[in-house]
Amino acid sequence: MIAERYPEYRGRVAAGLVGHGPERYGVDDALSCDRDFGPGFCLWLTAEDHAAIGERPQADYDALPTEFRGADRRVGVLGLADFYTRPTGSPRAPAPDRPMSGS
Repeated sequence: MIAERYPEYRGRVAAGLVGHGPERYGVDDALSCDRDFGPGFCLWLTAEDHAAIGERPQADYDALPTEFRGADRRVGVLGLADFYTRPTGSPRAPAPDRPMSGS
């Protein structure tokens, strides 16, 4: 989709899935499907790219099927600063020589 609809941003958009759910670690089982479970992925954009086009790929994302094999949760298009600020309080990733503590 990125290459087809946003070719000028190809190579600038990161895609993936992060967090602490079992689907992120590849250890899903029948019990893990009862919470924070479902098909989905994230697209991360720089602040500039998010301001320029963020609404368009989010609309494309929202147009995807809302259910897959009975699950209906998806994630979306995120600005990098928002992604980092929510869990860390900082708009950027920690420096490689100063990783975040576990607390």
